Amino acid sequence: MSKKVLLVVMLVLCIAAGAGVFLLLQNKSRTEEMPQAGTQAESGTEMENTVTYQGETYEYNRNLRNVLFLGVDKEADSVVGETVGRNGQADCILLMIMNQETKETTLLQISRDSMTDVEIYGITGSHLATEHAQIALQYAFGESDSRSNWLTKNAVSHLLYEIPISSVMALTVDGIGEVTSAMGGVTLTVPRDYTSVDPSFTEGATLTLQGDLAERYVRYRDITVTGSNNDRMERQNQFIQAMFQQMQNIDSAAYEKLLDSAEPYLTTDLTAEELKNLKNYTIHQEIETVPGTAAPGEEHEEFTVDDQALYELILELFYIKQD
Repeated sequence: MSKKVLLVVMLVLCIAAGAGVFLLLQNKSRTEEMPQAGTQAESGTEMENTVTYQGETYEYNRNLRNVLFLGVDKEADSVVGETVGRNGQADCILLMIMNQETKETTLLQISRDSMTDVEIYGITGSHLATEHAQIALQYAFGESDSRSNWLTKNAVSHLLYEIPISSVMALTVDGIGEVTSAMGGVTLTVPRDYTSVDPSFTEGATLTLQGDLAERYVRYRDITVTGSNNDRMERQNQFIQAMFQQMQNIDSAAYEKLLDSAEPYLTTDLTAEELKNLKNYTIHQEIETVPGTAAPGEEHEEFTVDDQALYELILELFYIKQD
């Protein structure tokens, strides 16, 4: 199986490092109940890898490697303050938490409306400001796809209290239809009434989604309805799980077909050796989500992260409690 095919497989499964440290940076938007923050060390330096919370000590799990997956909407410009970003928005944000010892991967989904620090750049690449905005908008301010990946990786890491993220994989959402059509569609049962998205999405209907219909299932939301992105995330989670089950039986010829259809839509900084290793991991059925609440903002919906619950989730996912 080719290296590129392995990348396509992992991207499709998601659609729809060194010291391995977790340093809590000072963030004025966090609650004062969080432990005292530090500063992130330069790569290759010795860094603290333990934290204390409610009298208990936790050590970062050095077996973890974190890879970010982005589903990018290239059609959407982003406006923050008076600056317009032209490179699209990251509508689907998933962190792949890969345990290199057990060869298991846990997916952590992050709402695209999560409010965090977004770095604003001009068209020449000069830094203009840091604004509090939806994390999806960070992607728009890169002058290239690889730069947008890097900026979004940093924004996600900052939101998760500087959890290290080693690499990024991105798939533009206009590739969803091509990829699902190439694999013969994704079969699932609609969990509840989504006829507002498409008349065929009735509760209990078993459908094989491909092409434009697959893209509509994972992409559409009504921006006039508060919490609509939570509904979309539910559909994305279900779509990912159904696709993972079906990918188990795809043969090499089907993989090559997927490669041909998806390659124009992919951007990644994973090395050839890292791509080879992806095939050795299984993905947990249950997908974790960053906790919080959605509410109307001044212009767009805003998802306010529950800092305390997020902190405890991070300890659970990335740390090992010490005896």
